[in-house]
Amino acid sequence: PPEPPPPADLCDEESVVQDGLTWDGIPQININQLNPRYHFHRRSQFDIPSEQPPRHVFETVHDGGVVNTTGKAMKLTRGKLLNAPDWSDWRQSEHAQLSQYMEQGMFGTPVKKAPGMNVFHMLWTYAVKEVDGRKKARCVCDGSTRAGQVVVLDHTYANGLDQTGSRIFYAIAAAENHVVYGADATNAFGEAGAPKQGFYIYPDAAFKDWWTNCLGNEPIPDGYVIPVQRAMQGHPESPRLWEKHIDKILRKIGFTPTTHEPCVYSGIIEGERVLFKRQVDDFACAASSERICKIVFDLIDDELDLPLKSLGLINLFNGINVLQTRHYIKISVRSWIEKVCEKYDWLKTGPARDDITPLPTSKTFTDAFRTAEGTNKLVSDWALIVYHRPR
Repeated sequence: PPEPPPPADLCDEESVVQDGLTWDGIPQININQLNPRYHFHRRSQFDIPSEQPPRHVFETVHDGGVVNTTGKAMKLTRGKLLNAPDWSDWRQSEHAQLSQYMEQGMFGTPVKKAPGMNVFHMLWTYAVKEVDGRKKARCVCDGSTRAGQVVVLDHTYANGLDQTGSRIFYAIAAAENHVVYGADATNAFGEAGAPKQGFYIYPDAAFKDWWTNCLGNEPIPDGYVIPVQRAMQGHPESPRLWEKHIDKILRKIGFTPTTHEPCVYSGIIEGERVLFKRQVDDFACAASSERICKIVFDLIDDELDLPLKSLGLINLFNGINVLQTRHYIKISVRSWIEKVCEKYDWLKTGPARDDITPLPTSKTFTDAFRTAEGTNKLVSDWALIVYHRPR
């Protein structure tokens, strides 16, 4: 028999507890955030094996002269919208998106494509915002491995706001009698510098229309590509570049991140203690008054190319409902639960049932679970509520 391998020693040379370790490429993973406890248990007889290969949540569709990203919540494509009576509104939204990028210095002068260039396709999504009914066309680059062009030359890990840290933020705000106001950064990733990998994009029909009819330039010749000069959403390095950029701004205006939750900050503004948290491009500021919160957002505004969008007094942040009262702050997932209930017609009332449904056996339950249409969707929807509920 082969000899057993020699024993391995695991040595902890030095313990370091400080903020900013992720800048050195050290990922910070919180078990409560990922909530993987069920993955460590043995499979039981009630576990449902997957019989079909997993499907991508999003799919790319070539339609209307562009590459569209579609999914369960985003089913519109440019080809469908071209024949719609409100196409002019969608076209204006496309132009507004590209003009914002241009204002940030995202695009360079078109150049002829040469061998060895890393050229990405553009991806478009079209959706109607539920909050205000606004038509939103969003453009990113296809930096996925599927595209085959991405080359990662720097760290890509970016911190995300943990729910525990978020709840502590609201708890302290309530204890100190603070009000919480919000703001949103426009085209946040475009505020940061370009990734180490220089890359280009293919101009599609929407880009060419904007380039000639909105900017008044000459048509882009065939075979030419567009240099990308800032961090464009879709590239793997862009989230981290944006995080480093906004973290630098927050430290500059007087905030310090907490040691174990780098997305939550505290600082002294106008002589008063202020709390601040960020989730990618969404900001929440807790202070004694609206005036102090506006001062904080103005200080951030001065460091950005595009102005922040005010969200006013926070009542919904990162999918969590926030009720602010004189005596307490209450958080819940009421909006999400109502959407799920509406989706499955659970909000309708009807006569009570007197009959009792017998409990199924293991086999009948498994078979019914596999064949029931929409059951997997239902479980997935409720899993999001369970895993991300305020606790």
